[in-house]
Amino acid sequence: MKIIPQKLKDFLTFDPYIWRDLYYNIKCWFRPQNRWVMKNIPNRWVDKDTIIETILFDCVVHYIEEEKTFEKIEWSNTPEIENMLKEIHQWVKTDRKLKFKERDAAYPPFGEVMKRVGGMGNPDKSPKKSYEELYGEVERLEKFIESKDTEYLRWIVEHREYLWV
Repeated sequence: MKIIPQKLKDFLTFDPYIWRDLYYNIKCWFRPQNRWVMKNIPNRWVDKDTIIETILFDCVVHYIEEEKTFEKIEWSNTPEIENMLKEIHQWVKTDRKLKFKERDAAYPPFGEVMKRVGGMGNPDKSPKKSYEELYGEVERLEKFIESKDTEYLRWIVEHREYLWV
């Protein structure tokens, strides 16, 4: 006598839960439920820390914009959570992008960099600028962005139980 595997036995029975789960799994295979997560992850190679930042910040943006959390939930008992969510949303949607633009604009002109390394010579005999003079503002802005990101990412992880409607 052949032994029929338990999964096949379960499948052959007319248990409605098995058919419902099968339908759900097939449906999710063809139409994933969390497509918004994949939308902002680039197809090219990026480091895992960048993917983590992207996903966590996108979770807050999706929670506020798509799930309409401020319309559905009464935040009067926890105004500090509401304020922090709004602050993170503001940082992700506008302030962070502005800081990156500010950082990009702070890079020194190419000619100044080449003078420092001696690649173009120094025809006007001007003194070479130090690394700190050339890149000090860039490093300051990068540290500021990193500290804000870390603060907000840490907060998201610590308060993740609030991110559902």
